[in-house]
Amino acid sequence: MKRISRLLVFLFALGLLAWAPGVHAEYEITGVDTGGLKIGPIVQWRADVVVSWTKPTLSGGDVLQGFVYKWNTSPGALSDVDLSATANDGMVVDDFDFPSLTKPAADFANDDSNLLRYLHIKTWFLDVSSNQATYSADTVIGPINIDNVAPTGTVRITDADGNDITETRNTNLNLKLSASLAPVKMYLSENSTRPTTGAAFFSEAAYQLDNIEPGTKTIYAWFEDSVGNISSAPDTDTVMLLGPVSISPYQAVMDLTSASSQVFAVEGSSETGGYNWQIIEAAPENIGDTVAEFSGDSAATDSVTVSALNPGTFKLQATPSDGTGDVLTSGTIAIVRSAIKGDVNSDNQVDSGDAILVLRYSVGLTTLTNLQLWAGNVTNKAIDSHIDSGDAIKILRFSVGLIS
Repeated sequence: MKRISRLLVFLFALGLLAWAPGVHAEYEITGVDTGGLKIGPIVQWRADVVVSWTKPTLSGGDVLQGFVYKWNTSPGALSDVDLSATANDGMVVDDFDFPSLTKPAADFANDDSNLLRYLHIKTWFLDVSSNQATYSADTVIGPINIDNVAPTGTVRITDADGNDITETRNTNLNLKLSASLAPVKMYLSENSTRPTTGAAFFSEAAYQLDNIEPGTKTIYAWFEDSVGNISSAPDTDTVMLLGPVSISPYQAVMDLTSASSQVFAVEGSSETGGYNWQIIEAAPENIGDTVAEFSGDSAATDSVTVSALNPGTFKLQATPSDGTGDVLTSGTIAIVRSAIKGDVNSDNQVDSGDAILVLRYSVGLTTLTNLQLWAGNVTNKAIDSHIDSGDAIKILRFSVGLIS
Protein backbone atom coordinates (compact mmCIF):
# COMPACT_ATOMS: atom_id res chain seq x y z
CA MET A 1 0.00 0.00 0.00
CA LYS A 2 2.89 2.41 0.79
CA ARG A 3 4.31 1.86 -2.71
CA ILE A 4 0.94 2.56 -4.29
CA SER A 5 0.51 5.71 -2.21
CA ARG A 6 3.92 7.07 -3.16
CA LEU A 7 3.33 6.25 -6.80
CA LEU A 8 0.09 8.18 -6.73
CA VAL A 9 1.86 11.17 -5.14
CA PHE A 10 4.42 11.04 -7.92
CA LEU A 11 1.78 10.79 -10.63
CA PHE A 12 -0.17 13.69 -9.17
CA ALA A 13 2.95 15.84 -9.05
CA LEU A 14 3.51 15.09 -12.73
CA GLY A 15 -0.03 16.11 -13.51
CA LEU A 16 -1.03 12.60 -14.61
CA LEU A 17 -3.83 12.48 -12.07
CA ALA A 18 -6.51 15.12 -11.71
CA TRP A 19 -8.02 16.51 -8.51
CA ALA A 20 -11.55 17.60 -7.97
CA PRO A 21 -12.56 20.32 -5.53
CA GLY A 22 -14.79 19.06 -2.79
CA VAL A 23 -15.36 18.82 0.93
CA HIS A 24 -14.97 15.48 2.67
CA ALA A 25 -15.67 15.99 6.33
CA GLU A 26 -15.23 12.28 7.05
CA TYR A 27 -11.46 12.57 6.55
CA GLU A 28 -11.00 15.81 8.47
CA ILE A 29 -8.09 15.52 10.90
CA THR A 30 -8.75 15.04 14.62
CA GLY A 31 -6.77 14.61 17.80
CA VAL A 32 -4.75 17.78 17.25
CA ASP A 33 -1.89 18.22 19.74
CA THR A 34 0.05 21.53 19.81
CA GLY A 35 2.75 20.29 22.16
CA GLY A 36 1.75 22.39 25.15
CA LEU A 37 1.11 25.58 23.22
CA LYS A 38 -2.21 26.98 24.38
CA ILE A 39 -4.70 28.00 21.75
CA GLY A 40 -6.56 31.26 22.32
CA PRO A 41 -4.89 33.14 25.19
CA ILE A 42 -1.79 35.29 24.81
CA VAL A 43 1.29 33.22 25.58
CA GLN A 44 5.04 33.57 25.52
CA TRP A 45 6.56 30.81 23.37
CA ARG A 46 10.21 30.58 22.37
CA ALA A 47 10.43 26.94 21.20
CA ASP A 48 9.56 25.45 17.83
CA VAL A 49 5.81 25.00 17.33
CA VAL A 50 5.17 21.29 16.76
CA VAL A 51 1.65 20.26 15.78
CA SER A 52 0.60 16.61 15.47
CA TRP A 53 -2.72 14.89 14.83
CA THR A 54 -4.30 11.49 14.46
CA LYS A 55 -4.11 9.97 11.01
CA PRO A 56 -7.67 9.47 9.72
CA THR A 57 -8.89 6.05 8.72
CA LEU A 58 -9.89 5.99 5.06
CA SER A 59 -12.60 3.75 3.67
CA GLY A 60 -13.93 2.49 0.36
CA GLY A 61 -10.48 1.95 -1.04
CA ASP A 62 -9.50 5.63 -0.85
CA VAL A 63 -5.75 6.10 -0.54
CA LEU A 64 -4.06 8.61 1.79
CA GLN A 65 -1.56 10.83 -0.01
CA GLY A 66 -0.62 13.02 2.92
CA PHE A 67 -1.59 16.36 4.35
CA VAL A 68 -1.27 19.95 3.18
CA TYR A 69 -1.13 22.97 5.45
CA LYS A 70 -0.95 26.73 5.42
CA TRP A 71 -0.38 29.43 8.05
CA ASN A 72 -2.25 32.72 7.84
CA THR A 73 -4.09 35.28 9.97
CA SER A 74 -7.65 34.31 9.04
CA PRO A 75 -9.96 31.93 10.93
CA GLY A 76 -12.02 31.24 7.82
CA ALA A 77 -11.77 27.79 6.24
CA LEU A 78 -9.71 27.72 3.03
CA SER A 79 -11.04 26.41 -0.24
CA ASP A 80 -9.20 23.84 -2.34
CA VAL A 81 -8.01 26.74 -4.49
CA ASP A 82 -6.32 28.40 -1.51
CA LEU A 83 -5.00 25.21 0.13
CA SER A 84 -4.06 22.22 -1.96
CA ALA A 85 -1.06 20.26 -3.17
CA THR A 86 -0.13 23.22 -5.34
CA ALA A 87 -1.02 26.04 -2.93
CA ASN A 88 0.40 25.50 0.54
CA ASP A 89 3.14 26.26 3.03
CA GLY A 90 4.10 22.61 3.30
CA MET A 91 3.12 18.98 2.82
CA VAL A 92 3.33 16.05 5.23
CA VAL A 93 3.54 12.72 3.39
CA ASP A 94 4.95 10.43 6.10
CA ASP A 95 2.66 7.46 6.76
CA PHE A 96 2.73 7.73 10.54
CA ASP A 97 -0.17 7.19 12.92
CA PHE A 98 0.49 10.67 14.32
CA PRO A 99 1.73 12.95 11.51
CA SER A 100 3.30 16.24 12.55
CA LEU A 101 4.67 19.50 11.25
CA THR A 102 7.12 21.97 12.75
CA LYS A 103 7.31 25.75 12.49
CA PRO A 104 10.68 27.09 13.70
CA ALA A 105 10.83 29.30 16.77
CA ALA A 106 12.57 31.96 14.69
CA ASP A 107 9.32 32.51 12.76
CA PHE A 108 7.64 33.62 16.00
CA ALA A 109 10.55 35.47 17.57
CA ASN A 110 9.09 38.92 16.87
CA ASP A 111 5.40 38.09 17.30
CA ASP A 112 3.45 40.49 19.46
CA SER A 113 0.05 40.02 21.07
CA ASN A 114 -1.70 41.90 18.28
CA LEU A 115 -0.79 39.17 15.75
CA LEU A 116 -3.19 36.20 15.61
CA ARG A 117 -2.05 33.20 13.58
CA TYR A 118 -4.12 30.27 12.30
CA LEU A 119 -2.96 26.90 11.02
CA HIS A 120 -5.03 25.24 8.29
CA ILE A 121 -4.60 21.51 7.63
CA LYS A 122 -6.34 19.24 5.10
CA THR A 123 -6.12 15.53 4.46
CA TRP A 124 -5.02 14.85 0.89
CA PHE A 125 -6.20 11.54 -0.55
CA LEU A 126 -7.04 9.68 -3.74
CA ASP A 127 -10.74 9.03 -4.23
CA VAL A 128 -10.43 5.64 -5.91
CA SER A 129 -14.04 5.64 -7.14
CA SER A 130 -13.32 8.71 -9.31
CA ASN A 131 -9.57 8.27 -9.61
CA GLN A 132 -9.21 11.86 -8.47
CA ALA A 133 -6.98 13.42 -5.82
CA THR A 134 -9.01 15.54 -3.43
CA TYR A 135 -9.08 16.97 0.09
CA SER A 136 -10.93 16.83 3.37
CA ALA A 137 -12.56 19.81 4.98
CA ASP A 138 -10.13 22.41 6.35
CA THR A 139 -9.26 21.96 10.02
CA VAL A 140 -8.48 25.42 11.44
CA ILE A 141 -6.26 25.56 14.53
CA GLY A 142 -6.17 28.90 16.30
CA PRO A 143 -5.99 31.59 17.23
CA ILE A 144 -2.34 31.11 18.12
CA ASN A 145 -1.47 34.30 19.95
CA ILE A 146 2.22 34.31 20.74
CA ASP A 147 3.79 37.36 22.37
CA ASN A 148 7.58 37.33 22.44
CA VAL A 149 8.14 41.10 22.35
CA ALA A 150 9.22 42.72 25.60
CA PRO A 151 8.08 46.19 26.61
CA THR A 152 10.45 49.12 26.21
CA GLY A 153 10.15 52.24 28.29
CA THR A 154 11.71 55.23 29.95
CA VAL A 155 12.53 56.33 33.46
CA ARG A 156 12.95 59.96 34.49
CA ILE A 157 14.15 61.39 37.78
CA THR A 158 12.05 64.46 38.58
CA ASP A 159 11.20 67.00 41.22
CA ALA A 160 7.87 66.96 43.04
CA ASP A 161 6.24 68.81 40.13
CA GLY A 162 7.40 66.29 37.53
CA ASN A 163 10.22 68.40 36.07
CA ASP A 164 13.46 66.65 35.10
CA ILE A 165 16.34 67.31 37.48
CA THR A 166 20.08 66.78 37.28
CA GLU A 167 20.92 67.18 40.96
CA THR A 168 19.21 66.72 44.30
CA ARG A 169 19.85 66.46 48.02
CA ASN A 170 16.94 64.09 48.50
CA THR A 171 17.81 60.40 48.81
CA ASN A 172 14.19 59.45 48.10
CA LEU A 173 13.85 60.01 44.36
CA ASN A 174 10.69 60.82 42.43
CA LEU A 175 10.45 58.71 39.26
CA LYS A 176 8.28 59.06 36.17
CA LEU A 177 7.96 55.84 34.16
CA SER A 178 6.36 54.97 30.84
CA ALA A 179 6.48 51.85 28.68
CA SER A 180 4.97 50.27 25.61
CA LEU A 181 2.86 47.09 25.44
CA ALA A 182 0.92 47.47 28.69
CA PRO A 183 3.57 46.55 31.28
CA VAL A 184 2.42 44.94 34.51
CA LYS A 185 5.72 44.96 36.39
CA MET A 186 8.81 47.12 36.69
CA TYR A 187 12.26 46.35 38.04
CA LEU A 188 14.28 49.22 39.52
CA SER A 189 17.91 49.17 40.54
CA GLU A 190 20.97 51.33 41.16
CA ASN A 191 23.14 49.01 39.06
CA SER A 192 22.93 47.27 35.71
CA THR A 193 21.93 43.90 37.15
CA ARG A 194 18.16 43.39 37.05
CA PRO A 195 16.62 42.44 40.41
CA THR A 196 15.03 39.00 40.62
CA THR A 197 11.79 40.44 41.98
CA GLY A 198 9.76 43.17 40.34
CA ALA A 199 7.06 45.51 41.60
CA ALA A 200 3.68 46.39 40.13
CA PHE A 201 4.05 48.95 37.36
CA PHE A 202 3.03 52.53 38.09
CA SER A 203 3.70 55.62 36.01
CA GLU A 204 4.92 57.41 39.15
CA ALA A 205 7.02 55.86 41.86
CA ALA A 206 9.31 56.77 44.74
CA TYR A 207 12.72 55.14 44.95
CA GLN A 208 14.83 55.17 48.10
CA LEU A 209 18.52 55.14 47.28
CA ASP A 210 20.53 52.36 48.92
CA ASN A 211 23.78 54.24 48.42
CA ILE A 212 23.34 57.68 49.93
CA GLU A 213 26.94 58.83 49.57
CA PRO A 214 27.08 62.07 47.52
CA GLY A 215 27.90 61.49 43.87
CA THR A 216 26.38 60.44 40.56
CA LYS A 217 23.43 58.07 40.89
CA THR A 218 21.97 56.09 38.01
CA ILE A 219 18.56 54.46 38.13
CA TYR A 220 18.01 51.42 35.89
CA ALA A 221 14.49 50.36 34.89
CA TRP A 222 13.22 47.20 33.18
CA PHE A 223 9.60 46.43 32.25
CA GLU A 224 7.63 43.17 32.10
CA ASP A 225 4.38 42.39 30.28
CA SER A 226 1.55 40.06 31.28
CA VAL A 227 3.12 36.92 29.76
CA GLY A 228 6.59 37.39 31.22
CA ASN A 229 8.54 39.23 28.52
CA ILE A 230 11.09 41.48 30.24
CA SER A 231 13.09 44.29 28.68
CA SER A 232 16.46 42.97 27.55
CA ALA A 233 18.19 46.27 28.23
CA PRO A 234 17.24 48.80 30.92
CA ASP A 235 16.43 52.44 30.42
CA THR A 236 18.39 54.77 32.68
CA ASP A 237 18.43 58.24 34.13
CA THR A 238 21.13 59.91 36.16
CA VAL A 239 21.15 62.47 38.93
CA MET A 240 23.87 64.04 41.05
CA LEU A 241 23.21 63.41 44.73
CA LEU A 242 24.57 66.41 46.61
CA GLY A 243 25.76 66.45 50.17
CA PRO A 244 23.64 68.16 52.82
CA VAL A 245 25.80 71.25 52.26
CA SER A 246 27.05 71.82 48.72
CA ILE A 247 27.59 74.26 45.90
CA SER A 248 24.60 74.72 43.59
CA PRO A 249 24.48 74.24 40.72
CA TYR A 250 27.00 71.51 41.32
CA GLN A 251 27.81 71.20 37.61
CA ALA A 252 27.07 73.64 34.82
CA VAL A 253 27.66 74.46 31.19
CA MET A 254 28.04 78.14 30.32
CA ASP A 255 27.73 79.10 26.68
CA LEU A 256 29.59 82.24 25.72
CA THR A 257 27.07 82.77 22.94
CA SER A 258 24.02 83.12 25.18
CA ALA A 259 25.18 83.79 28.74
CA SER A 260 28.26 85.54 30.06
CA SER A 261 27.74 84.94 33.78
CA GLN A 262 26.08 82.62 36.29
CA VAL A 263 25.43 82.70 40.03
CA PHE A 264 26.70 79.85 42.22
CA ALA A 265 25.71 79.50 45.87
CA VAL A 266 26.26 77.31 48.93
CA GLU A 267 23.01 75.64 49.95
CA GLY A 268 22.13 73.86 53.17
CA SER A 269 24.78 75.65 55.21
CA SER A 270 24.43 77.07 58.72
CA GLU A 271 27.65 79.07 58.42
CA THR A 272 27.09 82.68 59.44
CA GLY A 273 30.30 84.20 58.11
CA GLY A 274 29.95 83.08 54.53
CA TYR A 275 32.61 81.50 52.36
CA ASN A 276 35.75 82.54 50.57
CA TRP A 277 35.59 81.40 46.95
CA GLN A 278 38.28 80.34 44.49
CA ILE A 279 38.36 79.21 40.88
CA ILE A 280 40.45 76.02 40.81
CA GLU A 281 41.61 73.41 38.30
CA ALA A 282 41.10 75.82 35.41
CA ALA A 283 41.79 74.15 32.06
CA PRO A 284 41.49 76.59 29.16
CA GLU A 285 40.91 75.30 25.66
CA ASN A 286 43.75 77.52 24.50
CA ILE A 287 46.80 77.61 26.73
CA GLY A 288 47.23 80.99 28.37
CA ASP A 289 43.56 81.99 28.27
CA THR A 290 41.69 82.87 31.43
CA VAL A 291 38.60 80.66 31.57
CA ALA A 292 36.52 82.60 34.09
CA GLU A 293 36.63 85.25 36.79
CA PHE A 294 34.47 86.48 39.63
CA SER A 295 32.24 89.48 39.09
CA GLY A 296 31.69 91.18 42.43
CA ASP A 297 32.46 89.87 45.92
CA SER A 298 34.02 86.43 46.34
CA ALA A 299 34.97 86.65 50.04
CA ALA A 300 32.77 86.05 53.10
CA THR A 301 29.71 85.42 50.96
CA ASP A 302 27.36 82.50 50.38
CA SER A 303 27.12 83.14 46.65
CA VAL A 304 29.26 84.44 43.79
CA THR A 305 28.76 85.53 40.22
CA VAL A 306 31.14 83.91 37.75
CA SER A 307 31.84 85.56 34.41
CA ALA A 308 32.72 83.26 31.54
CA LEU A 309 35.66 84.49 29.47
CA ASN A 310 37.01 81.70 27.27
CA PRO A 311 36.22 78.06 26.48
CA GLY A 312 37.51 75.54 28.97
CA THR A 313 36.64 73.95 32.31
CA PHE A 314 37.10 74.77 35.99
CA LYS A 315 35.77 74.05 39.46
CA LEU A 316 34.73 76.29 42.33
CA GLN A 317 35.97 75.91 45.87
CA ALA A 318 34.25 77.52 48.86
CA THR A 319 36.07 77.69 52.20
CA PRO A 320 34.24 78.80 55.40
CA SER A 321 35.53 82.28 56.15
CA ASP A 322 35.77 81.56 59.88
CA GLY A 323 38.13 78.63 59.27
CA THR A 324 35.73 75.99 60.58
CA GLY A 325 33.55 73.57 58.70
CA ASP A 326 34.08 71.67 55.49
CA VAL A 327 35.69 73.04 52.35
CA LEU A 328 33.23 72.58 49.47
CA THR A 329 34.16 71.83 45.87
CA SER A 330 31.85 71.92 42.88
CA GLY A 331 31.73 69.52 40.00
CA THR A 332 33.24 70.43 36.67
CA ILE A 333 31.90 73.62 35.13
CA ALA A 334 32.36 73.89 31.37
CA ILE A 335 32.48 77.02 29.25
CA VAL A 336 31.67 76.51 25.57
CA ARG A 337 31.30 78.77 22.59
CA SER A 338 28.63 77.89 20.04
CA ALA A 339 28.99 81.13 18.07
CA ILE A 340 29.93 81.17 14.38
CA LYS A 341 33.14 82.84 13.24
CA GLY A 342 32.18 86.04 11.39
CA ASP A 343 28.72 86.25 13.02
CA VAL A 344 29.55 89.32 15.11
CA ASN A 345 25.94 90.36 15.79
CA SER A 346 24.87 86.77 16.72
CA ASP A 347 22.00 86.50 14.25
CA ASN A 348 23.17 83.07 12.99
CA GLN A 349 24.35 84.40 9.62
CA VAL A 350 27.45 86.12 8.29
CA ASP A 351 26.65 89.19 6.20
CA SER A 352 27.48 92.84 5.63
CA GLY A 353 26.00 93.78 9.01
CA ASP A 354 28.82 91.88 10.73
CA ALA A 355 31.44 93.55 8.53
CA ILE A 356 30.05 96.99 9.39
CA LEU A 357 30.22 96.22 13.14
CA VAL A 358 33.89 95.23 12.86
CA LEU A 359 34.67 98.33 10.78
CA ARG A 360 32.91 100.63 13.28
CA TYR A 361 34.84 98.98 16.14
CA SER A 362 38.13 99.39 14.32
CA VAL A 363 37.66 103.18 14.11
CA GLY A 364 36.37 103.54 17.67
CA LEU A 365 32.68 104.13 16.91
CA THR A 366 31.39 101.17 18.95
CA THR A 367 32.47 98.61 21.52
CA LEU A 368 32.19 94.82 21.26
CA THR A 369 31.96 92.05 23.85
CA ASN A 370 34.67 89.38 24.16
CA LEU A 371 32.45 86.98 22.23
CA GLN A 372 31.90 89.51 19.44
CA LEU A 373 35.63 90.18 19.26
CA TRP A 374 36.27 86.46 18.92
CA ALA A 375 33.65 86.13 16.18
CA GLY A 376 35.08 89.13 14.31
CA ASN A 377 38.68 87.87 14.43
CA VAL A 378 38.53 85.99 11.12
CA THR A 379 42.14 86.72 10.22
CA ASN A 380 43.34 84.87 13.34
CA LYS A 381 45.10 87.75 15.04
CA ALA A 382 46.92 86.84 18.25
CA ILE A 383 44.63 89.16 20.23
CA ASP A 384 40.90 89.32 19.44
CA SER A 385 40.66 92.99 20.36
CA HIS A 386 43.01 93.87 17.51
CA ILE A 387 40.44 93.20 14.80
CA ASP A 388 40.43 95.80 12.03
CA SER A 389 39.30 96.61 8.51
CA GLY A 390 41.09 93.50 7.22
CA ASP A 391 38.66 91.36 9.20
CA ALA A 392 35.71 93.44 7.99
CA ILE A 393 36.77 92.98 4.35
CA LYS A 394 37.18 89.22 4.77
CA ILE A 395 33.72 88.94 6.34
CA LEU A 396 32.23 90.97 3.49
CA ARG A 397 33.95 88.84 0.82
CA PHE A 398 32.63 85.69 2.52
CA SER A 399 29.10 87.09 2.69
CA VAL A 400 28.95 87.63 -1.09
CA GLY A 401 30.50 84.25 -1.94
CA LEU A 402 33.92 85.41 -3.07
CA ILE A 403 35.68 83.18 -0.52
CA SER A 404 34.67 80.19 1.55
